[in-house]
Amino acid sequence: MHLPTVVRQVLTGRLAQRVAHEAGTGTGDYLLLHRMPRAAQRLLRLMSRPIASRLIVAAILGHSWTLEGSGCLRATVGPPPVFILERCPLCRSVQSADPRWTYYAATVARLFQELVEPTATAIDTDCAAVSGGSCRFELRWV
Repeated sequence: MHLPTVVRQVLTGRLAQRVAHEAGTGTGDYLLLHRMPRAAQRLLRLMSRPIASRLIVAAILGHSWTLEGSGCLRATVGPPPVFILERCPLCRSVQSADPRWTYYAATVARLFQELVEPTATAIDTDCAAVSGGSCRFELRWV
């Protein structure tokens, strides 16, 4: 069982969303600190938003196996960048009033905040647990 699933069983509503968001932000920090070369980070920060966004989206898709499980992650560069996860492992066979994949959205948002635009936020626009469709979020910034 996924840790986010257990968190949702113990916590509900806003508290569960906040914990998922904080966990995702922490995961983004971990990736920046331990998994992404510092030189690559410096280069991305020097690039224009469209180019840096394109490279980060490509990198995320290249490592999508770490989050999609048996699902299928797709993305568009945008603007805005949009991520769509079919058969989300956190949402499969679950019904919820709140989006369930906040953890993933917060992780990606953190990468964009640090490497592309400090005001980047992830906006959940659909969730399989809520609508029965695909999980989808957009990255937006001022």
